[in-house]
Amino acid sequence: MDDTFAFRSTGRPLRRRVDPVALKAAIAAFIVVLAVGLFARWVIASERASQVHKPVAERVGVQVLQGVETVAAQSPAGPLREDVVAQKVADRTLRAAQKAFAKGGSFADAGPGQLNQLVPGITFTDGPSQAPSIVSVASTGDAWAAAVMSDAGTCWQLRVNAGGRVAYGIGAEACTGATALAVSDLSWP
Repeated sequence: MDDTFAFRSTGRPLRRRVDPVALKAAIAAFIVVLAVGLFARWVIASERASQVHKPVAERVGVQVLQGVETVAAQSPAGPLREDVVAQKVADRTLRAAQKAFAKGGSFADAGPGQLNQLVPGITFTDGPSQAPSIVSVASTGDAWAAAVMSDAGTCWQLRVNAGGRVAYGIGAEACTGATALAVSDLSWP
């Protein structure tokens, strides 16, 4: 046996080979960590979503002289958000109808066709309202009325006469401008 030491040189650097078992283990660990992270994120998002309470309008009966009248319930903080949107649409429509009346001197100029041109983003009809973006309107010789169905299921109605007096109401039946011609309250509840 010789005590000499010899180097082997081939001109190519030595390369380390990746252990296939270690590579597979690293990839599997990454997938497991990713799956656990995504699952945890989903659980947290679901928990937060379940804690958000969306108020739902409830119908309550109020005894009146001629029977039971249905009115919309309000949360302790005031009208429900869905109802506020419908009320704002109704008020915006009222201002447009008043402008049309002032311009032409008649509520005939505040029909669905004319209001569709005056108020973009809202659809006007003489049929029933089924959403806050659809307003039912009707008019007579001396009055104009509108009805708007909120997402909470409340029909908000208003009427204005030729003298400018505005009356309000909440509808229990068909949400149409024709039924809103009969409202007489001084404000919405």
